[in-house]
Amino acid sequence: MLNTRIRKLIEWHFYNYEADNNLVKEREEDITYANLTVNMTPSMGHSNKTSDPTAWKAEKLFELGRDWSAVVRNTFTAFKFEPEYDIMVDLYVKKMRYAEIIKSDKNKYGLNERTFFYWRERWLEVALTWAEEFRLM
Repeated sequence: MLNTRIRKLIEWHFYNYEADNNLVKEREEDITYANLTVNMTPSMGHSNKTSDPTAWKAEKLFELGRDWSAVVRNTFTAFKFEPEYDIMVDLYVKKMRYAEIIKSDKNKYGLNERTFFYWRERWLEVALTWAEEFRLM
């Protein structure tokens, strides 16, 4: 269920997608170049940590792929062929303000406020579903 706090959190990640994505790329490089040698020290008991560096990297990269930038990408993909996709791009990618999209004299989409807010609610609900799927919420 979307409340104001969750709505703001999700929209923050939409607006800051580039920063989130750059952070993921940096982490990918760190994981890729970490632990290039096998740990040969004997352990006294069983450990839940993977001893194979390749398997460890694969696990970490899989976990890394389930982040906020993936939530944003998946949400945009879900609406790729819907009429509101262009509104999403204007709002979150081009960082246009609500007034520029709806209330201007050049309302190129012909939207009214009610439709805009209904669509925005749909986007945020899909994003919330992805965030819950990735256990980010």
